[in-house]
Amino acid sequence: MRKFNISGHCNSAEHYMIDADSRLQDVEKLMDDKQYFVIHAACQSGKTTYLQDLADRLNAGGKYYALYCSLVRMERMNDLKEGIPAIVRNFKNNNYI
Repeated sequence: MRKFNISGHCNSAEHYMIDADSRLQDVEKLMDDKQYFVIHAACQSGKTTYLQDLADRLNAGGKYYALYCSLVRMERMNDLKEGIPAIVRNFKNNNYI
């Protein structure tokens, strides 16, 4: 039975959601044109779900390699000398590099 999700990544098999592709159709064209884009929206509007789905779609397409990385846990770090090595350690511990 599907339900509303108000925290984290949505899964269409488990959660009610609007298809992210229908909302941000031009992002891949911007990438093909070597343009930048910013996704800015209110909390719980689907940014995380969209970015994770975009990364999956790009990786499946074979033209781009995408890596989704959330730095939410790092927001309390004030010192870059601590923060950047912590990010690298996290990648290594999760076998991303």
